[in-house]
Amino acid sequence: MKNNPKPEIKHSFIIRESEWLHREGGLKSQFLRAEDKKKCCIGIFLISCGILEEQLVGVKTPEIFIKNGGVLPQQAKWLIEKDGTSGLAKYLMTRNDMEFGLTEEKQKEAIKKGFAQGGVEAIFVP
Repeated sequence: MKNNPKPEIKHSFIIRESEWLHREGGLKSQFLRAEDKKKCCIGIFLISCGILEEQLVGVKTPEIFIKNGGVLPQQAKWLIEKDGTSGLAKYLMTRNDMEFGLTEEKQKEAIKKGFAQGGVEAIFVP
């Protein structure tokens, strides 16, 4: 991820650890997993932006969300680039789904940093 100046925070949201789907690998990750209602960090973010949960079930990437007819709200437009899922969204997806030898605390910090680059504050709570 580029070390760009931090944009102004325009949106904040809470990631409740009890519903956070993470560290299970990209094959199991989804914006919202139907069987247990767990959500990856981007899924939780999109719900906080007003996207309906039904639109996120089984969706794995912002590009697929758009292809399924979804419309991103203004505060989430950075998840997509002209050729598909943005580099920043890919960064968040991999940091959410993989361990990379990071402790869970370091993983949370990486996710917070990624969202901050999109002008979003991610707040983790138990």
